[in-house]
Amino acid sequence: MVTKIKLIDISFLKFLLVGAANTLSGLLVIYLLKWQFWMDDIAANSIGYAFGIMLSFSLNKRWSFQHKGAMTPALIRFLAVTTLAYASNLAVVMASLNLLGINSYIAQALGIPSYTTVSYLGSRFYAFRPSQQTRKKIP
Repeated sequence: MVTKIKLIDISFLKFLLVGAANTLSGLLVIYLLKWQFWMDDIAANSIGYAFGIMLSFSLNKRWSFQHKGAMTPALIRFLAVTTLAYASNLAVVMASLNLLGINSYIAQALGIPSYTTVSYLGSRFYAFRPSQQTRKKIP
């Protein structure tokens, strides 16, 4: 029996919702640290992003991909995927700016699909890949 793989399923919608939640909560943490604790931009941004990445990992592991495997290896793979997704985003932004001469605000927006695509596919098929026992066989 051959296993068929759909590239996009309900996990993609869940992934997008997690992304929105982690973006908003990370920004909230950044603003809170700046406003309440007078933290500088770099420190607040670093903590906010770290919070967002951990929230994204937790929600995507449990909800989006319902991953049952060990946490530490999944976290290491997730961080690798996130790094690769950021690099792809940055490559698109820099190419848009330096090769195509696109406005910097538009260039930043053009990097989002690259980040989202690499992050989703990497999370689904690498970071939170199903184990051999839990894969469903489709006729």
